Amino acid sequence: MAHMYKRDGIYYCKYYLNGKILRKSLKTRSIARARAKVVEIEESLEAGRPIDHRKDTPVDEFTKAFLTEIGVTKRPHTVKT
Repeated sequence: MAHMYKRDGIYYCKYYLNGKILRKSLKTRSIARARAKVVEIEESLEAGRPIDHRKDTPVDEFTKAFLTEIGVTKRPHTVKT
């Protein structure tokens, strides 16, 4: 069961996972959107799916993309590989 609360106009969710209290910003000021996100979190908890849907990028992949980006956007003397 997840609990929703409001702090400084933003809605947050508090829930338990493996005996730990976790808090997550729902990143909305709308109560309807917040309720919908809490329902998604509760469904994920019941199904055993992870709550965060972030995509982790491997370090070597990130490094290659970062060096390519700074090679294009920075002056040549600031980029040392």
